[in-house]
Amino acid sequence: MSLKKPITPTYVNTANDEDIWDIGAIAAFYALSNRMAHLSNMRPNDEFYLVGRLPKNKNQ
Repeated sequence: MSLKKPITPTYVNTANDEDIWDIGAIAAFYALSNRMAHLSNMRPNDEFYLVGRLPKNKNQ
C-alpha cells in the first residue's frame, strides 16, 4: 500500500497555462538567439565588451 501524496503542479495558485507557455516561449527564443549569435561568430562592439573589464581611470 502506497502512502505517497499526489503530485500537483507548483503553479496552481500563481500562474495559468498561458503564462507558462509565455515563459517557455521567451526562454526558447533567448536560447535560440544565443545559439545563432554563437554560430555566426557575432561579438559585441568593443565599447560594450570592455565595460566593467577595464579598471576605472581615477582622473575622470
